[in-house]
Amino acid sequence: MTGTEGEYVVFNVIDVPISGADGLEQAFAQRQSHLSEVEGFAGFELLRREDKSQFVVVSRWRNEDAFKAWRDGEQFKRSHAHAGGSERPESERPTGSEVQTFRVVLSEPAPS
Repeated sequence: MTGTEGEYVVFNVIDVPISGADGLEQAFAQRQSHLSEVEGFAGFELLRREDKSQFVVVSRWRNEDAFKAWRDGEQFKRSHAHAGGSERPESERPTGSEVQTFRVVLSEPAPS
């Protein structure tokens, strides 16, 4: 996925015990994201560190207003209804997260 200038990119860095890495991946794979219904949504990726101790949820938006509309809307509430992982043992649940936001100021697509 290649960003375009002006896009708004959100990184949610999630710390997770190694024992919870597979469960987190499964939860994302099986979730009902509702992102395709959201105006201004440009893309999503789930990244995992090599040691499986940290994940980065990357979402791309046409602009900051599109992201905020999603974050404050019904699709966000529905897609995060079970995000706490309370059905998983305590030893497998995420231990923290940090949200970081960026605006794309330069983008160079790969050659076709």
